[in-house]
Amino acid sequence: MIYAVTLLASIALGLAAAALYRVLPPARSPVARYGLAGIAIAVAIGHHAYWLRRANFDWAQSLPLHFCDLATLLAPASLLWPRLRTLRAVAIGWGLALTPLAFVAPVVDPDAGPWRVFFYLASHGVVVSAAVFHVATDRGRFPPADLLRAIAFTWLYGLATAGFNAATGFSYGYTGRAADPAWLDRLGPWPWRLGAMALLSGLLLAAAAAGLAGLRRLRPARRA
Repeated sequence: MIYAVTLLASIALGLAAAALYRVLPPARSPVARYGLAGIAIAVAIGHHAYWLRRANFDWAQSLPLHFCDLATLLAPASLLWPRLRTLRAVAIGWGLALTPLAFVAPVVDPDAGPWRVFFYLASHGVVVSAAVFHVATDRGRFPPADLLRAIAFTWLYGLATAGFNAATGFSYGYTGRAADPAWLDRLGPWPWRLGAMALLSGLLLAAAAAGLAGLRRLRPARRA
């Protein structure tokens, strides 16, 4: 229940910031974007500080190398520099297609401890909020070129983490030898499941792009 509520609240936050952006005069509208970026930055600092503190640090999982750890840095950066197309494309693609998996198939138990649960929910939530803000302020635009940018970046980063994991025995980005989380074992043995993961991520990103394109086509009909 807490995961569904957090996901809905994250979407609402992104929509609220987008609504504020639209109603403010052009000279002041960036305040909404910077405000959301400030929230995302505060959450990112808290999240990474929590995992890097001595009491919680573990070389195998505390480095900010997971996809969603990187997303907590890319999301506020995309709000601060929205004209960087690849950055914005990845923020939208991950925020709409990949990060929501953390709420659908969470890897942190609700009883894991208040701070761990809080930063798990908040760090994923702000990534969703940033993506929702981008598409809401730009009429749902996520053109094929941006989809290709998001897929290419995702696959390249996945390949990089796979190489790092092969050298260290870790499982950052869930591309290591161990099936972590366990449901990844359904995609086949390592390293063959890396191909299935790449295909799945590409399909999720393409589905998000198709969904946004469908919503854009519905807009004229609604106005009529």
